Amino acid sequence: MNRARRASSSRPARFVVRPGTRPPKRRELTRHPLFDTTYSAATDPAGALGAFVDIALKAFSASINDPVRAVQCLDHIEDLLVRIAPRLGTQQSAGASAAFRHRTRSWADYVCLATDEIRHFGSSSMQVQRRLRALDTTVAEVCAPEQLGPLRSRLETMDTDVAADRSRDLDRRLARLPDSQGLGTAAGDAQDGRGRRVET
Repeated sequence: MNRARRASSSRPARFVVRPGTRPPKRRELTRHPLFDTTYSAATDPAGALGAFVDIALKAFSASINDPVRAVQCLDHIEDLLVRIAPRLGTQQSAGASAAFRHRTRSWADYVCLATDEIRHFGSSSMQVQRRLRALDTTVAEVCAPEQLGPLRSRLETMDTDVAADRSRDLDRRLARLPDSQGLGTAAGDAQDGRGRRVET
């Protein structure tokens, strides 16, 4: 345990406790404190997303060069976002009189953490770009209307990048097709990420 963690652990812990079916036991509360801004896959969805993103980024390195592994990471990232989106849609904020406050992540934060680095470093991989488009399509299906903005803005950015970076018509057409397997078929999943059929 480092010095900062020892210092934090000596401070009294306060909790926001909302009405429930039974009063929480002190032992249950003391098992869950987190200090500072540290998170891990075992304690925070952001930690799990970050772990998969790190694996995907390693797959883009010149020594590994394995975009299929990045696509597999996006499978798990998609599953997590599908679980997170509905929960954030019904999330209640702590009242003004709460004794303890902590930073919480918005839906846009989770989308940024889950996709932006992969989108940036995987921009040269057609299968990664197609898998990202399929992810946006799938996640959008469980989102509330107010949660669609972060997904749409990333699709628009990818469209702009395709137009700027790919000079051949065939490559542009293929790169715009969402595909849940990355390069499963030439036609992909036949949707453009906004629920519209794509002509192939």
